Amino acid sequence: MDSLLREEQVELAVTCAVSIIGIRRGLTPKQQSIFNAPWLKVPESEEEQFHQDLVWIHKVLPPTEMTGLS
Repeated sequence: MDSLLREEQVELAVTCAVSIIGIRRGLTPKQQSIFNAPWLKVPESEEEQFHQDLVWIHKVLPPTEMTGLS
């Protein structure tokens, strides 16, 4: 029971911290929720979560130039 409560406390603390940081940066709650769930669909499995994360990172980060490899 203690470990389940601890996990819940950690999750809530992280959620609060992310919300506070978003507010300080001027993001609305809607903007924050879109950033945290880019497809507006909660993943149904851990594999789906990893896939969504990879797609989101690829979408957000600019491509790097591969110089000096030719």
